[in-house]
Amino acid sequence: MSKTQTKAFLDTRPVPMPDSAEVKVVPIPIDFAASAYSSGDLIELVKLPIGVRCVDWALNFPDIDSGGSPAIAFSLGIENTGGTDIGTEVWASGLTAAQTGGVVRNTTGACATGDTTVDRNVVLKVTTAAATYAGAGQRAHLLLSLVG
Repeated sequence: MSKTQTKAFLDTRPVPMPDSAEVKVVPIPIDFAASAYSSGDLIELVKLPIGVRCVDWALNFPDIDSGGSPAIAFSLGIENTGGTDIGTEVWASGLTAAQTGGVVRNTTGACATGDTTVDRNVVLKVTTAAATYAGAGQRAHLLLSLVG
């Protein structure tokens, strides 16, 4: 398992956080690596500070698996305390929109019910590697609806 981080995660791209109960929509650009991801790899997307809750999300993927039988799939959720996997707070799994390009949206309440008493890391986990990786230079976007 390897890890990569977005600029938002590394704090080199500012991420505005909500300071009230009003919803703030926050875009998180995800620049895909030049080399292919392996199954189990993590992409650390953004840090959610104490008191901030995600109430909705959407992911816009480009086509990053160009083979005739695309296979790439992801899960989205909160990283476990060891930083080795998604923990018990899984927001979505079986996300295959990156096989052809497309948008996936939140379909459960999992993101809105998580623990906000600790800092958390939102991660994208590669659950199935690409058949023919074509992600170099490609960008996805995660839109988070956050409240303070």
